[in-house]
Amino acid sequence: MRLLSLAFLTLVLLAVSKAASAAAQPAVHHDIDLWLHPETGSVTVQSTLAVNDRDKLTIAFAEWLSVEDVEVDDGTARQIKGAPRLTATFSKPGPNKLTVRLSGKIPAEATSRAGAGPDGAYLFGSSGWMPDSGDTTISYRLAVSVPASFRAVATGELTDETVSAESYAATFESALAFDRPSIFAGSYDIREERVGGVRLRTYFHEGLSDFTEQYLSNSADYLRGFEEEIGAYPFRDFFIVSAPLPVGLGFPNLTFIDRRIVPLPFMQGRSLAHEILHNWWGNGVQVDYRQGNWAEGLTTYMADYGLAAKAGPDRAREMRLGWLRDYAALPDEADAPVRTFVAKRHQASQIIGYNKAAYLFHMLKNEIGADTFSDAVKQFWSDHRLSIAGWQDLRAAFEKASGRDLGWFFAQWLDRTGAPTLSVADVRLETGSEGYVTEMSLMQTQPAYRLKVPVQVETERGTVREDILVTGPNTSVELRTEAKPLRVRVDPEFDLFRDLLPGESPPILRDVMLAEDVSVNVLSDDDAFTRASQKIVARLAAPGTRPSMEDAGKDLPQGALMVFGTPDKLAEFVTEHQLDAPPAGSEDASATVWTSSREDGEPVLLISAVDSNALSQITRPLPHYGRQSYIVFSGRKAASRGVWEAEDGPLVIEIPNDPE
Repeated sequence: MRLLSLAFLTLVLLAVSKAASAAAQPAVHHDIDLWLHPETGSVTVQSTLAVNDRDKLTIAFAEWLSVEDVEVDDGTARQIKGAPRLTATFSKPGPNKLTVRLSGKIPAEATSRAGAGPDGAYLFGSSGWMPDSGDTTISYRLAVSVPASFRAVATGELTDETVSAESYAATFESALAFDRPSIFAGSYDIREERVGGVRLRTYFHEGLSDFTEQYLSNSADYLRGFEEEIGAYPFRDFFIVSAPLPVGLGFPNLTFIDRRIVPLPFMQGRSLAHEILHNWWGNGVQVDYRQGNWAEGLTTYMADYGLAAKAGPDRAREMRLGWLRDYAALPDEADAPVRTFVAKRHQASQIIGYNKAAYLFHMLKNEIGADTFSDAVKQFWSDHRLSIAGWQDLRAAFEKASGRDLGWFFAQWLDRTGAPTLSVADVRLETGSEGYVTEMSLMQTQPAYRLKVPVQVETERGTVREDILVTGPNTSVELRTEAKPLRVRVDPEFDLFRDLLPGESPPILRDVMLAEDVSVNVLSDDDAFTRASQKIVARLAAPGTRPSMEDAGKDLPQGALMVFGTPDKLAEFVTEHQLDAPPAGSEDASATVWTSSREDGEPVLLISAVDSNALSQITRPLPHYGRQSYIVFSGRKAASRGVWEAEDGPLVIEIPNDPE
């Protein structure tokens, strides 16, 4: 996930409108010296801004900073009263320089953009820690100094490093940056490895050194792989920095991740690959947000899905099906076209901007072929490296590589809300001159999509596959096989982004997590148990929902339902309301979470815990299991988890035994 603060996003939207050309050149150079004391939060910044071809320069900075001194080469400066802004007027058009010295203290109440304390400090580029002229691109030299017990790292190329008894200092430079530099300081242990011309480094808090080797090794593998798929890595460094707060954020040549999740396998694997790939998509090629955000979808497809595909077809199919299950759980009111996605605000936006957008690229590869897809990706990188690009530029790259007009493809998957629903009717078997002919009607909801629908025919002597072009609401299909067919499977590998049909999608946690109408039933008189239940509800429920905490009694309310209780209470509830029993292994669990559905199809999430402490222990990990149907916990750890087995749905059709 790439960090997009509201302030930064506003800046980019304004900047993009000024910088329509692909080749961006820095408008301002910053020469910065920063003194940072993480424990006290004190900051002193001295920045010299060099500009050309302008006789006036206005800068802005954080409200918690004060101007200590200003120097203007051959001109004057005036601070806007009561505002964190300053305007310098020069006597000639350029070149000109403005030097500003600022000081202040990072607010004690940590924000999403700046914070400080004994565990370290962070200053995101969007926090206003440096004088900002608002230009689209900048270049900079940033020298950071911290007390000797700390280490500091920033976005940009590390060009110098000095350690003394009193302080640690490091210098970072960038000849072309779209983002203001972000800075991180902590009592870090630094480890390093080089891959070709790229320096890999970990900046980890105490107790995490055992994971350094794995992170460096995995990062090296991902870098090599993405360079082969796309082109040369665009920076000289990649830094992995442990964070003192619960985040997982990507910056140019750096990722900043919660130190509590550093040991977890998913962070060392898929998530790390995702953050590294953002150095190509989102940082190496910036996003034209006026056209929507393409970078998260392409990164999810090439990193997250790419790793699954390398692990084998079953893993890849599982991920595609997981995306479709997520979409099936999405309320109609939360659905939106992919083009409208700009940044992740909640799980609903992730389903569109990450999952559906990734599916778009999967279907595009199937449409034009894997080799052509690869050529287009490399050409897109070559054409737009270190510049700004949008969906239109991606379309142009794929059209050029394929020699085809793909306007219809991008129109239906970028600009339409929803997904097609497939169905099959009128299946019959006939004998032909060279074997058998299976006839059927392949239907889809209107307005129709143009689809290449994979169809498998299982015969007595193997399986035959065909791709059926569907452009209207009803397509007549003839499937010819030498051997007698037994059954037909339509889109059996879930290669199409579509609505899942009954039987294809067993209930998962996200059915309730994304619901807009959620009621909660707590089967306990213990106040501590109720409070623990409320904390889980606050973390699971969709933003903006106000789940009812009233006892539902025997008459269950309409809509999605969460039910909390001890094992014996939930056993009674499940029996009374004819819901699915807990999974195997729950007998000895401290907590068990599982899903079920009522007769009317509404989802039910059942959360069983032996006591309030066991319930509290699953509060933090539980939201990460949205794609599961059940989780059996031993303390905070998931002892087992999975998805209820799905039966063959309506798109698996048994062929009549006797030909007509």
